[in-house]
Amino acid sequence: MEGLTRMRNKIWAIIALTVLVAGACAAPTTSAPATPGPKLVTILQSAEIKSMDPSNAFGSHEINVQSQVFDTLAAIDPQLNQLPWLATSWTMQTPTSWQVKLRTGVKFSNGDPFTADDVVASFNYLTRKDALAAPNFQGWSSVEKVDDNTVKVTTKAPDIRFFGELTSLYVMPSKLLSSGAASLADKPVGTGPFTLTEWVKGERIVMEANPNYWKGKPKIDKVTWKAVPEASARIAALQAGQADLIVNVPPESVDLINSGASTRVDPAHSLRNITLIFDSRVKPFSDVRVRQAMNYAIDKESIIKNVLGGRGAVQATTSYEKTPNHNAEVKPYAYDVAKAKDLLTQAGYPNGFTVEFHHPTGRWIKDVEVTQAIAGMLAKVGVQTTLSTGEYTSFFNTWATGAYKGMTMIGTLNQYDADQVYQLFLYSKGRWGAYVGKDDKLDGMYESQNTELDAKKREQTLHDMESYVHDQAYWLFLYFQDDVYASNKKLKWRAPSNEKIWMLDADLS
Repeated sequence: MEGLTRMRNKIWAIIALTVLVAGACAAPTTSAPATPGPKLVTILQSAEIKSMDPSNAFGSHEINVQSQVFDTLAAIDPQLNQLPWLATSWTMQTPTSWQVKLRTGVKFSNGDPFTADDVVASFNYLTRKDALAAPNFQGWSSVEKVDDNTVKVTTKAPDIRFFGELTSLYVMPSKLLSSGAASLADKPVGTGPFTLTEWVKGERIVMEANPNYWKGKPKIDKVTWKAVPEASARIAALQAGQADLIVNVPPESVDLINSGASTRVDPAHSLRNITLIFDSRVKPFSDVRVRQAMNYAIDKESIIKNVLGGRGAVQATTSYEKTPNHNAEVKPYAYDVAKAKDLLTQAGYPNGFTVEFHHPTGRWIKDVEVTQAIAGMLAKVGVQTTLSTGEYTSFFNTWATGAYKGMTMIGTLNQYDADQVYQLFLYSKGRWGAYVGKDDKLDGMYESQNTELDAKKREQTLHDMESYVHDQAYWLFLYFQDDVYASNKKLKWRAPSNEKIWMLDADLS
């Protein structure tokens, strides 16, 4: 009996041990789920930025980075919706004065509250004599504080483009502007959705989500920006999982990316206008017949089809078809080699001429290949080109001084009105109007529409401007390119029509 009892005890001991081991093995299925890691996104653009200071920005690649840190008074989202932002409303009180109400409860990343003092100080800083941003506010005379949440803007004349200036007014802390504005170049302080945490120049820019952002903390925890000029290198990084979003995908790579298990192409019809700007100050381009001949000599449809893979639209004017006040009656120059040769002969160049042709590399889709195609077409009418290329930032910095001769490939962007490009590139007093030279008729039309409050009269003036510039052929009108991005399939974001990459609404699944 005693032996039977001992045997039973052994059996129960074995059963108990078996249950204990089984319970230990099953324990992980009942534990709390693992905490998800931070959401990290790496974005590859095609050009390096030179500064985080909004007063010295000129390209969308720089604005993309800066606008993650700084907010403006108003905004245009990737789908071109016009939005109140740090300003909640703006009301014209007289033809030359506006009341702007400001959002309350907003703080800078250093904890300082956002007030009217910051708007006044930022306007004064953005419009100082050596600021690249100053021409954005050529219609404004002053910004004054009314109270902590209100400013009064006085314009030099009636300003129909008031919203455009609101979207250009990046707000910085008044205390910093008065004591150490130079630090903004690499240590920015803004009210934006992200804060800069690291900048290894020439390598990476790292930002983290602002936990106190007035619209709520972004879902993406960290964004890393890198400049990679070569399209093939950007694509390879995306495929290898080293990047989550890349720009300027060439057409021949679209199918490859779309066939990837974890990658996709994100296209968008773009406002980006690729054009050639002539130096009309000197011969041969001081003669309108030469400029017209160059337009007839280029087969834009062929470039779009054979170089861009069909992703583009032939350009007829300086504004996009969906831009307010665009003149749809103006038609593109036809491809007509005989007409081009005849005009060159009339201008005294029966055998053509040789011209400098400057362009960037890696800034716009297939920009090098496009310039080579153009050079070949021009050769058919006797115009020989001396191609000169360079990295975009250094190229544009030189072009912006008015130093280049001949013709230059430039990309313009027209968002909120048809006159935007005129103010920058065609008005002799504009930021980059030097290449057109002095055209009193064009300047007069621009100045007239700039102060016209009658919408119909202003629209007619802008239509007349577009027709006049087309006929004068100050540009070799090319095409509006489709922007082709590519991304990790887990990235939820909106491909923009205005090249503005918003990470505020982005997420990773």
